[in-house]
Amino acid sequence: VVRELWQRSRLENRVLAEVWQLVDRGAKGRLSREEWVVGLWIIDTALRGGKVPVRVEEGVWKS
Repeated sequence: VVRELWQRSRLENRVLAEVWQLVDRGAKGRLSREEWVVGLWIIDTALRGGKVPVRVEEGVWKS
């Protein structure tokens, strides 16, 4: 489901894979609600011309 929704962004698959790796804490192969929302935030940032971060700052997880 996540893949289908994220692909609607029309970002390259490699970018979406980077986002997944950033937010899948513990490399579980599935996302919690929190991880999914942070992934959407990163995708939204990329769609507005921002770069995918190297890592997600702790403050983002806490917000």
